[in-house]
Amino acid sequence: MAATLEDGVLRSEDGGKSWRGWNFGLLNWRVNTLCRDSRGVIWAGAESGLFRSDTDGRRWQDQPALVDTAINSLAAMAEGGLCLGTIDGALRCRLNPDAGWILTQQWGSPLNTICAIGERIAVLHGQAVSVGNGASRFELLPYTDVTCIAWLDKTRLLIGTDDGLVHGIDVG
Repeated sequence: MAATLEDGVLRSEDGGKSWRGWNFGLLNWRVNTLCRDSRGVIWAGAESGLFRSDTDGRRWQDQPALVDTAINSLAAMAEGGLCLGTIDGALRCRLNPDAGWILTQQWGSPLNTICAIGERIAVLHGQAVSVGNGASRFELLPYTDVTCIAWLDKTRLLIGTDDGLVHGIDVG
């Protein structure tokens, strides 16, 4: 599956040789991000909000009144939890499927990337990166011009900068 800004969600069933739209239920086709949680639910973050699919992307259901702004990034957490980042810099997390959404943090710049491992969350906002644990307070790391982030394991984070890759920063 792939999120696109003009054609919605695309899916290939032949290893990427051909793609077709799987957009039934999406309110618009500007989809910024996709994520599958630990229960197999696929989430789509779009310009028009959050959508979920329990049918492997064949049908989408709007998740109304969650946010009224574009969703730039999604990250699945342990126990079916989910975090979403918005263009206005808000991070909202739901720690498990039965919990409500929490406004976890608000930054002044768009949330470009969220990655999670267990309950650990790393967030790329603007060109800075912050790390937190679930819905707890976030710590700003001393790196600038950050372009990408990924967890190496539960305590080490890979950080890509304009100057190259910073390997395995211990944020334990």
